[in-house]
Amino acid sequence: MEIVYPPVGIAHIIGQIPDLITDRMATASQVRVACAMQPKAAPHFGTGIVILSAFALARLFQDTFGKPASVLLDMLGSQAARLDDPAVVIDANTPIRTVLRSLCFSRDRDEHDLETVILNGGDWAGAWMQRVYFDGLHQLNCRGTQVPFNIFTPQILDDSGAKLSKTIYLTQGAYADVPPAWTSMQAFQDRFGTAGLDMLWDEIGRWVRSPEKFFRNYTVRYLEYAFGQMSTSQSATIALSR
Repeated sequence: MEIVYPPVGIAHIIGQIPDLITDRMATASQVRVACAMQPKAAPHFGTGIVILSAFALARLFQDTFGKPASVLLDMLGSQAARLDDPAVVIDANTPIRTVLRSLCFSRDRDEHDLETVILNGGDWAGAWMQRVYFDGLHQLNCRGTQVPFNIFTPQILDDSGAKLSKTIYLTQGAYADVPPAWTSMQAFQDRFGTAGLDMLWDEIGRWVRSPEKFFRNYTVRYLEYAFGQMSTSQSATIALSR
């Protein structure tokens, strides 16, 4: 299988992903990668990619800028609370939450010299960013470089070009032709073992070090090929070591 990495979009004008925030890091003492997630059930493969990408990018930023880097995993999932409890935190719905979180991150930069890069899946780019994110923050007087920078991870697509969706694949009969490893992180570990997570980490490490590999999407067919190749290579290494 021949893999092509065309330098689309932003990859035409940057040499590495940290170039995107070089100007912001000039005045920051530290950087944080905020992983925005709202999982409704057990993580699927796309969720795993977002989480591991956050750590891979944080390490890349730290190595590049020589400044401390951290990862913020912000997860919701269910709770009950009394409104008269002074310790209660009431969460907002997704659009409002998106804007409020970013406004807080913008203030963190001003008050703590902490630059926050928000990481999310590629399906949140496009119209959502314009109508909800930028327009919402503009109405709160947060504009230009005050707005936290967003980076979007590759999407995992089925053979028709649609994103693998947790909600859809739980529907009766959906994705029957897709290997379970790509629709469930548990099935992924069952198939590849703990070594599979190391392989996934290595794969994402290659993506973040090359804009052409990171700013694109990948199909299930690619994953079958890539992890099949890595499994074969790993088995050969183990055999040689013995």
